[in-house]
Amino acid sequence: METRPIDGRILIVEDPFVTGFLRSVLEKNGFSVVCARPEPALDLLRSGQMRCELLITNRPSPFAEVGERMPLLYLSACPDPDQVSSFRTWLSLTKPFPPRELLEAVGDLLGCGAVK
Repeated sequence: METRPIDGRILIVEDPFVTGFLRSVLEKNGFSVVCARPEPALDLLRSGQMRCELLITNRPSPFAEVGERMPLLYLSACPDPDQVSSFRTWLSLTKPFPPRELLEAVGDLLGCGAVK
């Protein structure tokens, strides 16, 4: 499955194993990604040094302050709706999930859809 490349970046804040999987799938499908730990990621978002169009994380609550301005893809084995209450636009994927579900969710959140 291919997606249309986007202009901008996806910020991934996840554990290393999941980050590797996400990066691999997204980059193979034309997306530009940046991976960071929570505090440096939040610093990037606050400073405006990075143009971010989507945040993917398993811990959304530290990013509540950016919830009104960017969509979130929340990844969790047991999603907690309270964690995403500050995000205007979000989707959740329950771990584990196949690459196709990841690409569909990213396409939906970015409005670019997935090409089958």
